[in-house]
Amino acid sequence: MTQMTVDVEDLLALPVFIAGNLAQLDLYAADLGLIDLGAPFHTVSAGGYTTELSLGLVVALAALGWVLYTNDVGFSGWSAMQSWLIITVVWLTISPPFVPFMGALLGMEVAATAAIAVQSIGYIALLYIG
Repeated sequence: MTQMTVDVEDLLALPVFIAGNLAQLDLYAADLGLIDLGAPFHTVSAGGYTTELSLGLVVALAALGWVLYTNDVGFSGWSAMQSWLIITVVWLTISPPFVPFMGALLGMEVAATAAIAVQSIGYIALLYIG
């Protein structure tokens, strides 16, 4: 893997990342035969809040993990920009089920579309930097 270029194997994970996030935020009904990426597979309730974990979340995190794995840079080699991008993309990806405010905000179609755009730009930047 080379830095400041986009590798093909990383680029192939981009549609997987976007599809997982679209399904998680209910912007796209990603029904793959018997598997629905947006359907919750685990629900946790505590303190009046309900958290639903979907396969779309797992798929998006797996695609993000793939890019981090193929960047060939150890944790000590991450620049401040890479660290910020990772934190931002991971926060937008995992926060809706766990943070009620983010879940409510991203429940609006305009905010969810903006979040998908920010996540995708961050993901592509991670591809390019790595």
